[in-house]
Parts: sequence; C-alpha cells; structure tokens
Amino acid sequence: MRETKEGPYEISVEKGIYVGDICYALSDDIYDRIWGGNGYDNGMYTSTDENGNKSQFAVVDTAYGDGDYNSDGFGGKSFGVDAGNIGIVDLKIATKNPEDLDDDGYVINDPGKYSIEYDNGTVTIKHNGEVYGTILTGEEPEDEVDEYDDDDEDEYNDDEDFDGSEDNDFSDEDDLSWFLNKKEINKGTIRCLF
Repeated sequence: MRETKEGPYEISVEKGIYVGDICYALSDDIYDRIWGGNGYDNGMYTSTDENGNKSQFAVVDTAYGDGDYNSDGFGGKSFGVDAGNIGIVDLKIATKNPEDLDDDGYVINDPGKYSIEYDNGTVTIKHNGEVYGTILTGEEPEDEVDEYDDDDEDEYNDDEDFDGSEDNDFSDEDDLSWFLNKKEINKGTIRCLF
C-alpha cells in the first residue's frame, strides 16, 4: 500500500462535481493533454476552453491501483477504478459520458469549493471545508471472479495457450519486459476501456 499524504487539492465550481476515476469523465483531449502532459501526477489542473472559460479538476492515486473501493458518505457507493485514480471534476468538463456519470462515479449537484486529499489509503472529499465523504482505497481490492461452468471444462485445457502452445505465461522478467516493450505499454498510454 502507498503510505503517503497527497493534497488537499481544491477546486471551485459553479454547478457541481463528478467524483470517481477521471478516465470516465474527462474527454480524451483533457485527459491526455492536460493531465498526461503533466506526467499523470496527483494535483489540481485547469482546462481552458476556446472562449477562455476555465474549469478545474483534481486527482489522486489510489493505494492499490485498479479495483472496486467502498465509500462512506456517498450513499454506500462502491467506486470502480480502471486507471488507478480518484478525482473530482467540474461538471462543465465532465463530458466524456454524461449520461453514465452516476453509474461510473458519483455526481454532486452543488456549487462551491471542493477538495480531495489522499492519506494512507483514504481519499477524503470535502465541500466548503466540511467532509462530504471518504473512499477507502487502503484495503487491497478483491479479485474479480469469473463465472465457471463445469460443462466448459473440456473446451479449454489450462496447460495449453489458445494457439496450442504450452508457453502461455510470463515466467521471467525478460518475457514480461519484452511484452511491455513490444506493446509499448506505459502509464501514459494505459486508459480505461469500457
């Protein structure tokens, strides 16, 4: 677990905010150009549109990266995370999937000042200086369990890869490094997919 303290990072909004993994709310342009352009680091960021209007978002990493994290103060919502972060986003720029914002995160329709802070696994969201809720990322999330049907047992043999070979895992660091380099995977190119 990441044992640090980050923030608080504060934003001011006129309508309200989205709380959750920012990959679900921000356009690819803002996500990559503004946040990615700053190394995908924790902090507060400002986006300026073509008319000069400014909107803000703030983001912190979770303790264990991706997973489902329980909360306190958000109606018992479990926050799904696919890009290893929790953020607060001004609703003016939470435009990626506006119809799904409540499913992907939590929407607060109230203007004012909001802050986000990470402290040893707990992400705290405040509204006008008062705690609104916390997201508990300090406990390692449970692995997703795939449904298994005994009738499917003969269709796939664990000792074989899909192409029939038996070398289907990354058995050493060299294999994994080759794969990551071949696929050009790094923190900047991994995005949440849905």
